[in-house]
Amino acid sequence: MIYNANGDALDTAYDIQGQIINSAYDISGDIIYNARSLKIMTYNVGQWYTGANTRVPEDKKQEYYALQYGTFERNPVDVLFMQEYLNSWCVDDSSAQTDFIQPFFAYQEVTNPTGYVGHSICAKMPISNYISHQFTPIVGPYPSFETAQIVFDEKNITIINTHNNYLIAPQTDNVTDLLEAIAELDYFILCGDFNIDLAAHNTSSEQYQNSVQRFLDAGYNVGNCVVDWIPTYFGTSSATGGKFTDQIVTSPNITIKRIYADTAKLTDDIADKIDHLPLIAELIVN
Repeated sequence: MIYNANGDALDTAYDIQGQIINSAYDISGDIIYNARSLKIMTYNVGQWYTGANTRVPEDKKQEYYALQYGTFERNPVDVLFMQEYLNSWCVDDSSAQTDFIQPFFAYQEVTNPTGYVGHSICAKMPISNYISHQFTPIVGPYPSFETAQIVFDEKNITIINTHNNYLIAPQTDNVTDLLEAIAELDYFILCGDFNIDLAAHNTSSEQYQNSVQRFLDAGYNVGNCVVDWIPTYFGTSSATGGKFTDQIVTSPNITIKRIYADTAKLTDDIADKIDHLPLIAELIVN
């Protein structure tokens, strides 16, 4: 679902007819046409399989590679925000996960690629001023959010990648830190795993009020997939409809035109270990 600054639900029945292009940059990062349609993806990759100490087994390696490659091939985007990122995905650590990302992006920045909660931003255009900011206070395995800059349609846009705490008190503090970080920005895109359970889309819930509503009250645009009942998180809450935990927040001058989740499933036992779907949005930079 997409909301405006007043909290009103906006029409999400867009198709891509009339969309001139998907990307304004080629793989080298060179501008090849002037367009205002920017496509992004936020994706909690779940340490690529089962956590920081386990990787995809050898007998599933080719299958997994093809399925993850297909995620990026089906959804050509200009900027990719990843959470729970690791720099290897195969059980023998001989293969870096970037081998199925690199064909689609010319630039990549990484924070904590060997830890439990690594972050990465990839883009087809140059990324500058990549900075990791510590949450205050740090509670549990969610230490930081990252900011960087890209230039799109001759506009400087700050891009922010976050993975917020799932506990209400530190989650509220995380949102405070993020609101302070974006308060003076002209153009920004904030993406990530907000760890909010929006299965029933209960706007009176404490998590909604402490997180989503605060961004709306500040005048920002918020996007998720609640309207289509597509859970972008389907781990422990799958029995109750899943968590709409992944969110996209933009400055008022960046419109969320279209938003959807890639619902293609990984197969066999791999499917049981991937607990988020990619959330993709088409943005109009005004």
